[in-house]
Amino acid sequence: MAQVKKHHSNENHVSANGNAANVQLSQQVQRAQLLNKITTHFDKDFDQQIQHGLNLVREEFNFDNAIISHIEGDDYIIQFIDSSAGNDAQGHTLELGTTYCNLVQSSEEVVVINHASESEYKEHPCYQATKLESYIGAPLYINDQFYGTVTFSTLEPYPDSFTEIDVEFIKTLANWISGVLTRKQTAANLNETLHEMESLYQYTAVLNESTTLEEAFRAAIQPSIKAGASSANLLKIIVDNKNQPAFLDMLSIWPESNEVASPVGSRFDIDTFEISKYWLKSKAPILIGNIAEDERFSAADRDNYKQVGIEATVIYPLITSEKWVGVISLNWSYPREFTAADERQYRSMATQTASVLNNLLLSEQEHKRAQQLETVAEVSAAVANILDPEEFLQTVVNLTRDQFSLYHAHIYLYDPEAKTLTLRSGAGEIGRVMVVEGRTIHIEQEQSLVARAARTKKGFIINDVKNEPSFLSHPLLPHTASEMAVPIMRQDEILGVLDVQSNQSNNFSQD
Repeated sequence: MAQVKKHHSNENHVSANGNAANVQLSQQVQRAQLLNKITTHFDKDFDQQIQHGLNLVREEFNFDNAIISHIEGDDYIIQFIDSSAGNDAQGHTLELGTTYCNLVQSSEEVVVINHASESEYKEHPCYQATKLESYIGAPLYINDQFYGTVTFSTLEPYPDSFTEIDVEFIKTLANWISGVLTRKQTAANLNETLHEMESLYQYTAVLNESTTLEEAFRAAIQPSIKAGASSANLLKIIVDNKNQPAFLDMLSIWPESNEVASPVGSRFDIDTFEISKYWLKSKAPILIGNIAEDERFSAADRDNYKQVGIEATVIYPLITSEKWVGVISLNWSYPREFTAADERQYRSMATQTASVLNNLLLSEQEHKRAQQLETVAEVSAAVANILDPEEFLQTVVNLTRDQFSLYHAHIYLYDPEAKTLTLRSGAGEIGRVMVVEGRTIHIEQEQSLVARAARTKKGFIINDVKNEPSFLSHPLLPHTASEMAVPIMRQDEILGVLDVQSNQSNNFSQD
Protein backbone atom coordinates (compact mmCIF):
# COMPACT_ATOMS: atom_id res chain seq x y z
CA MET A 1 0.00 0.00 0.00
CA ALA A 2 2.86 2.33 0.87
CA GLN A 3 4.45 1.61 -2.48
CA VAL A 4 1.21 2.59 -4.25
CA LYS A 5 1.04 5.90 -2.36
CA LYS A 6 4.63 6.63 -3.19
CA HIS A 7 3.96 5.88 -6.83
CA HIS A 8 1.00 8.28 -6.87
CA SER A 9 3.15 10.95 -5.20
CA ASN A 10 5.80 10.66 -7.91
CA GLU A 11 3.14 10.88 -10.58
CA ASN A 12 1.77 14.09 -9.04
CA HIS A 13 5.28 15.58 -8.91
CA VAL A 14 5.92 14.74 -12.55
CA SER A 15 2.54 16.15 -13.48
CA ALA A 16 3.27 19.43 -11.64
CA ASN A 17 6.65 19.74 -13.30
CA GLY A 18 5.09 19.06 -16.64
CA ASN A 19 2.46 21.73 -16.10
CA ALA A 20 5.11 24.26 -15.08
CA ALA A 21 7.15 23.44 -18.15
CA ASN A 22 4.10 23.85 -20.31
CA VAL A 23 3.35 27.24 -18.73
CA GLN A 24 6.92 28.40 -19.32
CA LEU A 25 6.81 27.17 -22.89
CA SER A 26 3.52 28.95 -23.43
CA GLN A 27 4.97 32.18 -21.99
CA GLN A 28 8.01 31.92 -24.22
CA VAL A 29 5.83 31.44 -27.29
CA GLN A 30 3.64 34.40 -26.32
CA ARG A 31 6.69 36.64 -25.74
CA ALA A 32 8.21 35.57 -29.05
CA GLN A 33 4.99 36.32 -30.90
CA LEU A 34 4.77 39.71 -29.17
CA LEU A 35 8.35 40.57 -30.14
CA ASN A 36 7.56 39.58 -33.71
CA LYS A 37 4.59 41.98 -33.75
CA ILE A 38 6.75 44.77 -32.33
CA THR A 39 9.75 44.41 -34.60
CA THR A 40 8.14 43.89 -38.00
CA HIS A 41 6.45 47.25 -38.59
CA PHE A 42 8.92 48.55 -41.16
CA ASP A 43 6.34 50.92 -42.64
CA LYS A 44 6.57 53.14 -39.56
CA ASP A 45 9.23 55.73 -38.77
CA PHE A 46 11.55 55.31 -35.78
CA ASP A 47 9.31 57.11 -33.27
CA GLN A 48 6.20 55.30 -34.48
CA GLN A 49 7.92 51.92 -34.15
CA ILE A 50 8.89 52.66 -30.56
CA GLN A 51 5.49 54.08 -29.60
CA HIS A 52 3.73 51.11 -31.19
CA GLY A 53 5.99 48.68 -29.32
CA LEU A 54 5.32 50.33 -25.95
CA ASN A 55 1.58 50.18 -26.55
CA LEU A 56 1.63 46.49 -27.49
CA VAL A 57 3.64 45.52 -24.41
CA ARG A 58 1.56 47.64 -22.02
CA GLU A 59 -1.70 46.17 -23.27
CA GLU A 60 -0.38 42.59 -23.40
CA PHE A 61 0.84 42.72 -19.79
CA ASN A 62 -1.94 45.02 -18.59
CA PHE A 63 0.56 47.56 -17.25
CA ASP A 64 -0.52 51.07 -16.24
CA ASN A 65 2.56 52.82 -17.64
CA ALA A 66 5.18 52.17 -20.28
CA ILE A 67 7.96 54.77 -20.47
CA ILE A 68 11.22 55.32 -22.34
CA SER A 69 13.48 57.89 -20.71
CA HIS A 70 16.65 59.74 -21.56
CA ILE A 71 18.86 60.37 -18.54
CA GLU A 72 21.23 63.34 -18.46
CA GLY A 73 22.97 63.77 -15.13
CA ASP A 74 20.20 64.05 -12.54
CA ASP A 75 17.53 64.75 -15.15
CA TYR A 76 15.03 62.05 -16.09
CA ILE A 77 13.45 63.10 -19.40
CA ILE A 78 10.35 61.26 -20.61
CA GLN A 79 10.94 60.63 -24.31
CA PHE A 80 8.08 58.19 -24.98
CA ILE A 81 5.10 57.23 -22.85
CA ASP A 82 2.08 54.97 -23.23
CA SER A 83 -0.14 55.26 -20.17
CA SER A 84 -3.67 54.33 -19.21
CA ALA A 85 -3.90 57.85 -17.76
CA GLY A 86 -2.89 59.51 -21.04
CA ASN A 87 0.41 60.57 -22.59
CA ASP A 88 0.55 64.22 -21.50
CA ALA A 89 3.77 63.64 -19.55
CA GLN A 90 5.81 63.13 -22.73
CA GLY A 91 8.69 65.60 -22.78
CA HIS A 92 8.50 66.29 -19.05
CA THR A 93 11.66 66.25 -16.94
CA LEU A 94 11.79 64.74 -13.45
CA GLU A 95 14.54 64.42 -10.89
CA LEU A 96 16.16 61.04 -11.46
CA GLY A 97 16.28 60.25 -7.75
CA THR A 98 12.48 60.38 -7.53
CA THR A 99 12.14 57.47 -9.97
CA TYR A 100 12.97 53.77 -9.70
CA CYS A 101 15.14 54.30 -12.77
CA ASN A 102 18.01 55.54 -10.63
CA LEU A 103 18.36 51.88 -9.61
CA VAL A 104 18.65 50.86 -13.26
CA GLN A 105 21.19 53.58 -13.98
CA SER A 106 23.41 52.72 -11.03
CA SER A 107 23.37 48.97 -11.72
CA GLU A 108 22.92 49.01 -15.52
CA GLU A 109 20.91 45.83 -15.03
CA VAL A 110 17.24 44.91 -15.23
CA VAL A 111 15.52 45.96 -11.98
CA VAL A 112 12.42 44.06 -10.84
CA ILE A 113 10.05 45.22 -8.08
CA ASN A 114 7.06 42.91 -7.56
CA HIS A 115 5.44 44.48 -4.51
CA ALA A 116 7.13 47.69 -3.37
CA SER A 117 5.11 48.24 -0.18
CA GLU A 118 6.22 44.84 1.11
CA SER A 119 9.85 45.17 0.09
CA GLU A 120 12.98 47.17 0.75
CA TYR A 121 11.75 49.73 -1.80
CA LYS A 122 8.86 51.00 0.32
CA GLU A 123 11.10 53.85 1.52
CA HIS A 124 12.21 54.75 -1.99
CA PRO A 125 11.25 58.34 -3.02
CA CYS A 126 9.41 56.96 -6.05
CA TYR A 127 7.10 54.81 -3.94
CA GLN A 128 6.62 57.58 -1.40
CA ALA A 129 5.53 59.97 -4.16
CA THR A 130 3.63 57.72 -6.60
CA LYS A 131 2.75 54.49 -4.75
CA LEU A 132 3.84 52.46 -7.80
CA GLU A 133 3.78 48.87 -6.54
CA SER A 134 5.22 46.90 -9.43
CA TYR A 135 8.04 47.90 -11.75
CA ILE A 136 10.39 46.34 -14.26
CA GLY A 137 13.02 48.42 -16.05
CA ALA A 138 16.04 47.86 -18.29
CA PRO A 139 18.91 50.09 -19.46
CA LEU A 140 19.10 51.48 -23.01
CA TYR A 141 22.27 52.22 -24.95
CA ILE A 142 23.20 54.19 -28.06
CA ASN A 143 26.54 53.23 -29.58
CA ASP A 144 27.46 51.44 -26.34
CA GLN A 145 26.83 54.60 -24.29
CA PHE A 146 24.18 54.57 -21.56
CA TYR A 147 21.16 56.51 -22.83
CA GLY A 148 18.24 55.89 -20.46
CA THR A 149 15.67 53.27 -19.55
CA VAL A 150 12.59 51.40 -20.75
CA THR A 151 10.20 50.71 -17.88
CA PHE A 152 6.79 49.23 -17.17
CA SER A 153 4.85 49.76 -13.95
CA THR A 154 1.49 49.33 -12.20
CA LEU A 155 -0.16 51.09 -9.28
CA GLU A 156 -1.47 47.78 -7.92
CA PRO A 157 0.78 44.80 -7.25
CA TYR A 158 1.29 42.83 -10.44
CA PRO A 159 -0.96 39.71 -10.28
CA ASP A 160 1.87 37.33 -11.11
CA SER A 161 5.42 37.99 -10.02
CA PHE A 162 7.79 38.78 -12.85
CA THR A 163 9.54 35.63 -14.06
CA GLU A 164 12.91 34.96 -15.63
CA ILE A 165 11.10 34.79 -18.95
CA ASP A 166 9.76 38.31 -18.33
CA VAL A 167 13.25 39.55 -17.49
CA GLU A 168 14.69 38.03 -20.68
CA PHE A 169 11.82 39.51 -22.68
CA ILE A 170 12.51 43.01 -21.28
CA LYS A 171 16.22 42.59 -22.04
CA THR A 172 15.44 41.63 -25.65
CA LEU A 173 12.96 44.50 -25.97
CA ALA A 174 15.54 46.93 -24.57
CA ASN A 175 18.10 45.72 -27.12
CA TRP A 176 15.60 46.29 -29.94
CA ILE A 177 14.72 49.78 -28.67
CA SER A 178 18.42 50.60 -28.32
CA GLY A 179 18.90 49.54 -31.93
CA VAL A 180 16.02 51.72 -33.14
CA LEU A 181 17.31 54.71 -31.15
CA THR A 182 20.80 54.17 -32.57
CA ARG A 183 19.48 54.04 -36.13
CA LYS A 184 17.41 57.14 -35.44
CA GLN A 185 20.47 59.04 -34.18
CA THR A 186 22.58 57.83 -37.11
CA ALA A 187 19.95 59.07 -39.56
CA ALA A 188 19.70 62.39 -37.70
CA ASN A 189 23.49 62.77 -37.74
CA LEU A 190 23.56 62.06 -41.46
CA ASN A 191 20.85 64.63 -42.13
CA GLU A 192 22.66 67.14 -39.94
CA THR A 193 25.92 66.51 -41.80
CA LEU A 194 24.21 66.97 -45.16
CA HIS A 195 22.62 70.20 -43.92
CA GLU A 196 25.97 71.46 -42.64
CA MET A 197 27.63 70.65 -45.95
CA GLU A 198 24.91 72.45 -47.88
CA SER A 199 25.12 75.49 -45.58
CA LEU A 200 28.91 75.58 -45.89
CA TYR A 201 28.68 75.32 -49.68
CA GLN A 202 26.27 78.27 -49.80
CA TYR A 203 28.43 80.23 -47.35
CA THR A 204 31.60 79.59 -49.35
CA ALA A 205 29.90 80.53 -52.63
CA VAL A 206 28.85 83.93 -51.26
CA LEU A 207 32.20 84.48 -49.55
CA ASN A 208 34.18 83.73 -52.71
CA GLU A 209 32.25 86.39 -54.60
CA SER A 210 33.61 89.08 -52.26
CA THR A 211 35.95 91.60 -53.88
CA THR A 212 36.66 93.75 -50.80
CA LEU A 213 37.38 93.14 -47.13
CA GLU A 214 34.08 94.74 -46.20
CA GLU A 215 32.13 92.44 -48.52
CA ALA A 216 33.95 89.38 -47.16
CA PHE A 217 33.32 90.47 -43.57
CA ARG A 218 29.59 90.95 -44.21
CA ALA A 219 29.40 87.55 -45.92
CA ALA A 220 31.25 85.90 -43.02
CA ILE A 221 28.92 87.23 -40.33
CA GLN A 222 25.63 86.76 -42.19
CA PRO A 223 24.85 83.27 -40.76
CA SER A 224 25.42 84.59 -37.24
CA ILE A 225 23.21 87.63 -37.86
CA LYS A 226 20.46 85.23 -38.91
CA ALA A 227 21.11 83.37 -35.64
CA GLY A 228 20.50 86.54 -33.63
CA ALA A 229 23.95 88.15 -33.34
CA SER A 230 23.64 91.86 -32.50
CA SER A 231 27.17 93.03 -33.34
CA ALA A 232 30.42 91.86 -34.91
CA ASN A 233 34.03 92.97 -35.33
CA LEU A 234 36.80 92.12 -37.79
CA LEU A 235 40.33 92.61 -36.50
CA LYS A 236 43.65 92.11 -38.25
CA ILE A 237 46.40 90.31 -36.34
CA ILE A 238 49.75 92.13 -36.29
CA VAL A 239 52.68 89.84 -35.51
CA ASP A 240 56.00 90.74 -33.88
CA ASN A 241 59.47 90.02 -35.25
CA LYS A 242 59.12 86.43 -33.99
CA ASN A 243 55.93 86.01 -36.03
CA GLN A 244 53.83 85.86 -32.86
CA PRO A 245 50.53 87.78 -32.56
CA ALA A 246 51.15 91.07 -30.77
CA PHE A 247 48.43 93.55 -31.74
CA LEU A 248 44.89 93.66 -33.09
CA ASP A 249 43.86 96.35 -35.58
CA MET A 250 40.16 97.07 -35.98
CA LEU A 251 39.33 96.70 -39.70
CA SER A 252 35.53 96.70 -39.68
CA ILE A 253 32.53 96.75 -37.37
CA TRP A 254 28.87 95.81 -37.73
CA PRO A 255 26.53 97.53 -37.48
CA GLU A 256 28.31 100.71 -38.56
CA SER A 257 26.22 102.66 -36.06
CA ASN A 258 27.56 100.53 -33.20
CA GLU A 259 28.31 103.20 -30.61
CA VAL A 260 29.97 100.86 -28.10
CA ALA A 261 32.53 99.41 -30.53
CA SER A 262 36.01 100.86 -30.84
CA PRO A 263 36.39 102.83 -34.09
CA VAL A 264 37.94 101.37 -37.21
CA GLY A 265 41.69 101.99 -37.11
CA SER A 266 42.01 101.36 -33.36
CA ARG A 267 44.93 99.20 -32.26
CA PHE A 268 44.94 96.97 -29.20
CA ASP A 269 47.67 95.07 -27.43
CA ILE A 270 46.56 91.45 -27.78
CA ASP A 271 47.19 90.85 -24.06
CA THR A 272 44.53 93.46 -23.27
CA PHE A 273 41.90 90.76 -23.66
CA GLU A 274 42.13 87.88 -21.18
CA ILE A 275 40.18 85.60 -23.51
CA SER A 276 42.84 85.95 -26.22
CA LYS A 277 45.14 83.41 -24.58
CA TYR A 278 42.55 80.67 -25.14
CA TRP A 279 42.10 81.07 -28.89
CA LEU A 280 45.81 81.80 -29.33
CA LYS A 281 46.59 78.45 -27.72
CA SER A 282 43.86 76.37 -29.36
CA LYS A 283 43.83 78.22 -32.72
CA ALA A 284 40.15 77.30 -32.74
CA PRO A 285 36.83 79.11 -32.24
CA ILE A 286 35.78 79.97 -28.69
CA LEU A 287 32.00 79.73 -28.16
CA ILE A 288 30.71 81.27 -24.93
CA GLY A 289 26.99 81.05 -24.29
CA ASN A 290 26.93 82.96 -21.01
CA ILE A 291 29.78 85.39 -20.38
CA ALA A 292 28.61 86.18 -16.85
CA GLU A 293 29.20 82.57 -15.79
CA ASP A 294 32.31 81.77 -17.83
CA GLU A 295 35.51 81.56 -15.79
CA ARG A 296 37.70 82.18 -18.83
CA PHE A 297 36.80 85.85 -18.50
CA SER A 298 38.24 88.01 -15.76
CA ALA A 299 35.77 89.80 -13.51
CA ALA A 300 36.73 93.09 -15.16
CA ASP A 301 36.10 91.70 -18.65
CA ARG A 302 32.73 90.28 -17.58
CA ASP A 303 31.75 93.71 -16.26
CA ASN A 304 32.89 95.37 -19.49
CA TYR A 305 30.77 93.03 -21.60
CA LYS A 306 27.80 93.54 -19.28
CA GLN A 307 28.05 97.31 -19.56
CA VAL A 308 27.80 97.18 -23.36
CA GLY A 309 24.97 94.66 -23.31
CA ILE A 310 26.85 91.60 -24.58
CA GLU A 311 25.97 88.29 -22.87
CA ALA A 312 27.21 85.66 -25.35
CA THR A 313 30.05 85.67 -27.86
CA VAL A 314 31.90 83.66 -30.47
CA ILE A 315 35.53 84.49 -31.20
CA TYR A 316 37.28 82.67 -33.99
CA PRO A 317 40.85 83.23 -35.21
CA LEU A 318 41.57 83.29 -38.93
CA ILE A 319 44.65 81.23 -39.79
CA THR A 320 45.80 79.98 -43.17
CA SER A 321 48.96 77.95 -43.84
CA GLU A 322 50.14 78.68 -40.28
CA LYS A 323 49.80 82.42 -40.97
CA TRP A 324 47.83 84.54 -38.51
CA VAL A 325 45.39 86.66 -40.52
CA GLY A 326 42.79 88.07 -38.16
CA VAL A 327 39.97 87.51 -35.70
CA ILE A 328 36.21 87.76 -36.02
CA SER A 329 34.13 88.32 -32.89
CA LEU A 330 30.35 87.87 -32.89
CA ASN A 331 28.16 89.05 -30.03
CA TRP A 332 24.66 88.33 -28.73
CA SER A 333 22.65 90.53 -26.37
CA TYR A 334 21.27 87.48 -24.55
CA PRO A 335 22.67 84.19 -23.20
CA ARG A 336 22.34 81.30 -25.63
CA GLU A 337 23.33 77.67 -25.96
CA PHE A 338 25.91 76.68 -28.55
CA THR A 339 25.83 73.11 -29.86
CA ALA A 340 28.47 70.77 -31.23
CA ALA A 341 27.04 71.56 -34.67
CA ASP A 342 27.64 75.27 -34.05
CA GLU A 343 31.26 74.56 -33.16
CA ARG A 344 31.76 72.52 -36.33
CA GLN A 345 30.15 75.28 -38.37
CA TYR A 346 32.44 77.98 -36.98
CA ARG A 347 35.52 75.82 -37.47
CA SER A 348 34.63 75.34 -41.13
CA MET A 349 33.73 79.00 -41.57
CA ALA A 350 37.02 80.09 -39.99
CA THR A 351 39.03 78.02 -42.47
CA GLN A 352 37.15 79.36 -45.50
CA THR A 353 37.09 82.96 -44.25
CA ALA A 354 40.81 83.01 -43.41
CA SER A 355 41.75 82.01 -46.95
CA VAL A 356 39.51 84.60 -48.61
CA LEU A 357 40.47 87.45 -46.26
CA ASN A 358 44.17 86.66 -46.58
CA ASN A 359 43.94 86.85 -50.37
CA LEU A 360 42.02 90.13 -50.18
CA LEU A 361 44.54 91.61 -47.73
CA LEU A 362 47.42 90.60 -49.99
CA SER A 363 45.61 92.08 -52.99
CA GLU A 364 44.96 95.27 -51.07
CA GLN A 365 48.61 95.49 -50.04
CA GLU A 366 49.78 94.95 -53.61
CA HIS A 367 47.39 97.62 -54.86
CA LYS A 368 48.57 100.03 -52.18
CA ARG A 369 52.22 99.25 -52.95
CA ALA A 370 51.62 99.85 -56.66
CA GLN A 371 50.00 103.20 -55.88
CA GLN A 372 52.90 104.15 -53.64
CA LEU A 373 55.48 103.21 -56.28
CA GLU A 374 53.57 105.25 -58.82
CA THR A 375 53.51 108.19 -56.43
CA VAL A 376 57.25 107.85 -55.76
CA ALA A 377 57.86 107.88 -59.50
CA GLU A 378 55.77 111.04 -59.83
CA VAL A 379 57.67 112.74 -57.02
CA SER A 380 61.02 111.70 -58.51
CA ALA A 381 60.03 113.03 -61.93
CA ALA A 382 58.86 116.31 -60.42
CA VAL A 383 62.16 117.00 -58.61
CA ALA A 384 64.54 115.54 -61.20
CA ASN A 385 65.39 118.91 -62.78
CA ILE A 386 65.55 120.98 -59.59
CA LEU A 387 69.14 122.08 -58.97
CA ASP A 388 68.70 124.30 -55.92
CA PRO A 389 69.06 122.12 -52.76
CA GLU A 390 66.57 124.11 -50.68
CA GLU A 391 63.97 124.11 -53.43
CA PHE A 392 64.63 120.40 -53.98
CA LEU A 393 64.01 119.50 -50.32
CA GLN A 394 60.95 121.72 -50.06
CA THR A 395 59.42 120.22 -53.18
CA VAL A 396 60.07 116.68 -51.89
CA VAL A 397 58.31 117.23 -48.55
CA ASN A 398 55.37 119.07 -50.12
CA LEU A 399 54.82 116.41 -52.77
CA THR A 400 55.28 113.60 -50.24
CA ARG A 401 52.64 115.09 -47.96
CA ASP A 402 50.17 115.79 -50.76
CA GLN A 403 50.64 112.70 -52.92
CA PHE A 404 50.47 110.27 -49.98
CA SER A 405 47.62 112.18 -48.25
CA LEU A 406 49.68 112.71 -45.10
CA TYR A 407 49.23 115.09 -42.19
CA HIS A 408 52.83 116.35 -42.39
CA ALA A 409 56.28 115.59 -43.84
CA HIS A 410 59.70 117.05 -43.12
CA ILE A 411 63.39 116.31 -43.63
CA TYR A 412 66.18 116.47 -41.07
CA LEU A 413 69.83 116.67 -42.22
CA TYR A 414 72.57 115.16 -40.10
CA ASP A 415 75.65 117.07 -38.89
CA PRO A 416 78.23 114.39 -37.97
CA GLU A 417 80.49 116.84 -36.13
CA ALA A 418 77.76 118.20 -33.88
CA LYS A 419 75.95 114.85 -33.88
CA THR A 420 72.68 116.65 -34.39
CA LEU A 421 69.79 116.40 -36.81
CA THR A 422 68.56 119.81 -37.99
CA LEU A 423 65.12 120.38 -39.48
CA ARG A 424 65.94 121.61 -42.96
CA SER A 425 62.61 121.53 -44.74
CA GLY A 426 58.95 121.02 -43.73
CA ALA A 427 55.74 120.85 -45.71
CA GLY A 428 53.48 123.87 -45.87
CA GLU A 429 53.31 126.85 -43.55
CA ILE A 430 53.71 124.70 -40.45
CA GLY A 431 56.91 123.27 -41.86
CA ARG A 432 58.23 126.76 -42.66
CA VAL A 433 57.58 127.91 -39.07
CA MET A 434 59.28 124.83 -37.61
CA VAL A 435 62.34 125.41 -39.83
CA VAL A 436 62.53 129.03 -38.66
CA GLU A 437 62.49 127.77 -35.07
CA GLY A 438 65.81 126.07 -35.83
CA ARG A 439 64.59 122.76 -34.49
CA THR A 440 67.43 120.29 -33.80
CA ILE A 441 67.57 116.80 -32.28
CA HIS A 442 70.68 115.16 -30.85
CA ILE A 443 71.29 111.76 -32.42
CA GLU A 444 71.42 110.10 -28.98
CA GLN A 445 68.07 111.51 -27.85
CA GLU A 446 65.90 108.60 -26.76
CA GLN A 447 62.54 110.36 -27.03
CA SER A 448 62.74 110.80 -30.79
CA LEU A 449 61.84 108.47 -33.63
CA VAL A 450 63.96 110.63 -35.97
CA ALA A 451 67.06 110.20 -33.78
CA ARG A 452 66.44 106.46 -33.48
CA ALA A 453 66.19 106.07 -37.27
CA ALA A 454 69.46 107.99 -37.77
CA ARG A 455 71.24 106.19 -34.95
CA THR A 456 70.31 102.68 -36.09
CA LYS A 457 70.12 103.43 -39.83
CA LYS A 458 66.74 101.68 -39.89
CA GLY A 459 63.21 102.84 -40.55
CA PHE A 460 60.74 102.93 -37.65
CA ILE A 461 56.97 103.17 -37.39
CA ILE A 462 54.72 104.27 -34.55
CA ASN A 463 51.13 103.50 -35.45
CA ASP A 464 49.65 104.88 -32.23
CA VAL A 465 51.66 107.79 -30.83
CA LYS A 466 49.43 108.05 -27.74
CA ASN A 467 50.88 104.78 -26.46
CA GLU A 468 54.50 105.43 -27.48
CA PRO A 469 56.80 106.97 -24.82
CA SER A 470 59.49 107.78 -27.42
CA PHE A 471 57.18 110.01 -29.47
CA LEU A 472 58.41 113.62 -29.51
CA SER A 473 55.35 115.80 -30.01
CA HIS A 474 55.22 119.34 -31.38
CA PRO A 475 52.52 121.92 -30.54
CA LEU A 476 52.11 122.82 -34.22
CA LEU A 477 51.20 119.19 -35.02
CA PRO A 478 48.56 118.35 -32.38
CA HIS A 479 46.68 115.81 -34.51
CA THR A 480 49.53 113.41 -35.23
CA ALA A 481 48.27 109.85 -34.68
CA SER A 482 51.00 107.79 -36.37
CA GLU A 483 54.56 108.47 -37.52
CA MET A 484 57.21 106.91 -39.75
CA ALA A 485 60.89 107.89 -39.85
CA VAL A 486 63.11 106.66 -42.73
CA PRO A 487 66.90 107.24 -42.81
CA ILE A 488 68.38 108.93 -45.91
CA MET A 489 71.57 107.04 -46.75
CA ARG A 490 74.51 107.28 -49.13
CA GLN A 491 75.99 103.81 -49.08
CA ASP A 492 76.57 103.31 -45.32
CA GLU A 493 76.67 107.02 -44.48
CA ILE A 494 73.68 108.66 -42.80
CA LEU A 495 72.71 111.93 -44.49
CA GLY A 496 69.43 112.67 -42.78
CA VAL A 497 65.92 111.42 -42.02
CA LEU A 498 62.59 111.76 -43.82
CA ASP A 499 59.88 111.96 -41.16
CA VAL A 500 56.20 111.66 -42.16
CA GLN A 501 53.12 111.84 -39.96
CA SER A 502 49.45 110.92 -40.33
CA ASN A 503 46.36 112.00 -38.44
CA GLN A 504 45.10 108.40 -38.60
CA SER A 505 46.25 105.53 -36.39
CA ASN A 506 47.81 102.50 -38.09
CA ASN A 507 48.45 104.41 -41.31
CA PHE A 508 51.88 102.91 -41.96
CA SER A 509 53.09 99.36 -42.60
CA GLN A 510 56.46 97.71 -43.09
CA ASP A 511 55.66 97.43 -46.79
